[in-house]
Amino acid sequence: DCKPWPEGRMLADEKELLGLYRSGHPLRAYAWLLEHFQLTTVQQLRALDDGALARLGGLVASVDRKVTRTGDLMATVVIEDLDGETEAVMFSDVYNRYAGIVKPEAFILACGTVRVEDSVRRLHVAEVYPLADAPRLLATRVSLHIPTANLSADLLEKVREILRQHPGPTPVTPCLVYPAGKKVFLETGEDFRVFAGEALVRSLDH
Repeated sequence: DCKPWPEGRMLADEKELLGLYRSGHPLRAYAWLLEHFQLTTVQQLRALDDGALARLGGLVASVDRKVTRTGDLMATVVIEDLDGETEAVMFSDVYNRYAGIVKPEAFILACGTVRVEDSVRRLHVAEVYPLADAPRLLATRVSLHIPTANLSADLLEKVREILRQHPGPTPVTPCLVYPAGKKVFLETGEDFRVFAGEALVRSLDH
């Protein structure tokens, strides 16, 4: 008898032994971030035109580094999401900037331009972010709509406490919604900037 393995270890060992994930996928833990911050899935990328901009979230499946004619390193990266996998190209200037982030088994957001060559679509990467940092880097604001019919000092204090528990760079815009449909937007100070991640949003929803 033994305790069940943590899901992360089980999935990692499945991939090492079988070459694929059988019990699930590590990206499922990032489903909320992908839903809110990626712009393109692997499946959608396959239908984009040459020159289209894309922001793809996924797991780095492999990194194939090559030496250019000038002696610099570039890389072809296989990015895997819940739809499938695709190749992304990182030329030397981009790879040198983000090599510390783009490693096998890393969770990333890759931003760039779709290029079609011989009917094959690849993402030519311009920027890379750690997927977990997406709310801090990409969220522009949190818009909090509160019906005035439910408004109370107790509710506002609970909201204030939740905001204080999630400090970060993103401004919060409360909106009071009146029964007739009128909306009043409030401006908040620096003290109410937040990290706009899943924990904050779920607490506010609750």
